[in-house]
Amino acid sequence: MHRLGLVRDIDLALHLPLRYEDETRLSRLSRLRDGEAALVEGVVQDSRVESRGRRQLLVRLQEDPDGG
Repeated sequence: MHRLGLVRDIDLALHLPLRYEDETRLSRLSRLRDGEAALVEGVVQDSRVESRGRRQLLVRLQEDPDGG
């Protein structure tokens, strides 16, 4: 917490996130747009870690039979 500059109790109370991401709604894979942040659920078919400046975890999900 000290690394974030949170020294006093009030510092923690006033420390707000940069953005809010709703993690309560699942998105359908078929409705996602490139670059969009979303919460999805699926069966992992393949995964790998790539380095392009920053490390990225790339995951390929199985498509739902109902078009999801």
